Amino acid sequence: MFLQSLRLFSLAESLVEHSAIMTHASVDADAREALGITDGLVRLSVGIEDSDDLLGDLDQALSTIQTAPPPVYSMAARS
Repeated sequence: MFLQSLRLFSLAESLVEHSAIMTHASVDADAREALGITDGLVRLSVGIEDSDDLLGDLDQALSTIQTAPPPVYSMAARS
C-alpha cells in the first residue's frame, strides 16, 4: 500500500524500491538478512524534486499504511 501510494517517487528523478523483491530478489533470504536487506527495507533514491514535495509524498503514503493491512510478497511467485 505504501509503495503504491507514492506519487512523486515513481516519477522523474526520485525512485523507490523494495530491495528484497527487486534488486536482490535472486539472493537467498539468509544472505539478504546478513547484508541487512530485510523484507521491510525500502530504498529511496532522491533526485532533484523539491524536498518539501518529496516529504509530503512520503507523509501521505505513510498515512495509508496506518489502517491498511501489509501487502504479502511471495518470493515463490518470482521463481
